[in-house]
Amino acid sequence: MSEFVKLRVLPYNKEIVVEKNKNLLQTLISSGINIYASCGGRGTCGKCKIKILEGKYTTESSQFISEEEKRQGIVLACKTLPVSDIIVELLSQLNFIEEIQQHIFLH
Repeated sequence: MSEFVKLRVLPYNKEIVVEKNKNLLQTLISSGINIYASCGGRGTCGKCKIKILEGKYTTESSQFISEEEKRQGIVLACKTLPVSDIIVELLSQLNFIEEIQQHIFLH
Protein backbone atom coordinates (compact mmCIF):
# COMPACT_ATOMS: atom_id res chain seq x y z
CA MET A 1 0.00 0.00 0.00
CA SER A 2 1.33 3.43 -0.95
CA GLU A 3 2.22 6.06 1.61
CA PHE A 4 1.62 9.73 0.94
CA VAL A 5 3.21 13.00 2.03
CA LYS A 6 2.31 16.66 1.58
CA LEU A 7 4.34 18.79 -0.81
CA ARG A 8 4.06 22.58 -0.62
CA VAL A 9 5.41 24.40 -3.67
CA LEU A 10 6.64 27.98 -3.43
CA PRO A 11 6.27 30.62 -4.78
CA TYR A 12 2.79 29.31 -5.71
CA ASN A 13 2.05 28.17 -2.14
CA LYS A 14 0.30 25.18 -3.73
CA GLU A 15 -0.09 22.09 -1.55
CA ILE A 16 -0.17 18.66 -3.17
CA VAL A 17 -0.62 15.22 -1.64
CA VAL A 18 1.94 12.98 -3.32
CA GLU A 19 3.12 9.42 -3.20
CA LYS A 20 6.08 9.03 -0.87
CA ASN A 21 9.33 8.23 -2.68
CA LYS A 22 8.09 9.43 -6.11
CA ASN A 23 10.54 11.79 -7.81
CA LEU A 24 9.67 15.45 -7.41
CA LEU A 25 9.98 16.34 -11.10
CA GLN A 26 7.30 13.80 -12.09
CA THR A 27 5.17 14.91 -9.17
CA LEU A 28 5.36 18.60 -10.08
CA ILE A 29 4.63 18.01 -13.77
CA SER A 30 1.70 15.66 -13.07
CA SER A 31 0.29 18.33 -10.71
CA GLY A 32 0.28 20.94 -13.47
CA ILE A 33 3.44 22.77 -12.43
CA ASN A 34 5.67 23.09 -15.44
CA ILE A 35 9.30 22.83 -14.53
CA TYR A 36 12.03 23.09 -17.12
CA ALA A 37 14.04 19.90 -17.68
CA SER A 38 15.43 19.65 -21.19
CA CYS A 39 16.66 16.08 -20.62
CA GLY A 40 13.17 14.85 -19.72
CA GLY A 41 14.10 14.00 -16.14
CA ARG A 42 17.13 11.79 -16.77
CA GLY A 43 19.44 13.98 -14.66
CA THR A 44 21.69 14.93 -17.55
CA CYS A 45 20.89 18.64 -18.01
CA GLY A 46 20.87 20.04 -14.47
CA LYS A 47 17.97 22.39 -15.23
CA CYS A 48 15.34 21.15 -12.77
CA LYS A 49 16.96 22.65 -9.68
CA ILE A 50 14.71 23.27 -6.70
CA LYS A 51 15.44 24.32 -3.15
CA ILE A 52 14.27 22.17 -0.24
CA LEU A 53 13.18 24.51 2.54
CA GLU A 54 11.82 21.94 4.95
CA GLY A 55 11.34 18.18 5.20
CA LYS A 56 13.22 14.95 4.69
CA TYR A 57 14.21 13.60 1.31
CA THR A 58 16.69 11.39 -0.50
CA THR A 59 18.64 12.56 -3.52
CA GLU A 60 21.44 11.42 -5.78
CA SER A 61 24.58 13.51 -6.08
CA SER A 62 24.98 15.35 -9.36
CA GLN A 63 27.75 17.13 -11.22
CA PHE A 64 25.25 19.97 -11.71
CA ILE A 65 24.93 20.77 -7.99
CA SER A 66 27.86 22.61 -6.41
CA GLU A 67 28.92 22.14 -2.79
CA GLU A 68 27.53 25.60 -2.00
CA GLU A 69 24.18 24.69 -3.57
CA LYS A 70 24.09 21.46 -1.54
CA ARG A 71 24.57 23.48 1.65
CA GLN A 72 21.65 25.69 0.59
CA GLY A 73 19.37 22.66 0.08
CA ILE A 74 19.39 22.85 -3.72
CA VAL A 75 18.79 19.54 -5.51
CA LEU A 76 17.65 18.24 -8.89
CA ALA A 77 13.91 17.56 -8.78
CA CYS A 78 14.34 14.54 -11.07
CA LYS A 79 16.74 12.88 -8.61
CA THR A 80 14.94 13.76 -5.36
CA LEU A 81 12.33 11.71 -3.50
CA PRO A 82 10.34 13.03 -0.51
CA VAL A 83 10.26 10.83 2.58
CA SER A 84 8.25 13.24 4.78
CA ASP A 85 6.08 16.31 4.31
CA ILE A 86 8.23 18.75 2.37
CA ILE A 87 8.36 22.40 1.28
CA VAL A 88 10.18 23.26 -1.94
CA GLU A 89 10.92 26.47 -3.80
CA LEU A 90 11.08 26.40 -7.58
CA LEU A 91 14.31 27.79 -9.00
CA SER A 92 14.29 26.40 -12.52
CA GLN A 93 11.98 29.10 -13.86
CA LEU A 94 14.61 31.70 -12.97
CA ASN A 95 17.33 29.57 -14.54
CA PHE A 96 15.25 29.16 -17.69
CA ILE A 97 14.71 32.92 -18.00
CA GLU A 98 18.45 33.53 -17.51
CA GLU A 99 19.25 30.91 -20.16
CA ILE A 100 16.89 32.55 -22.65
CA GLN A 101 18.40 35.97 -21.94
CA GLN A 102 21.92 34.63 -22.46
CA HIS A 103 20.88 33.00 -25.72
CA ILE A 104 19.28 36.22 -26.97
CA PHE A 105 22.29 38.35 -26.07
CA LEU A 106 24.81 35.90 -27.48
CA HIS A 107 23.17 35.62 -30.89
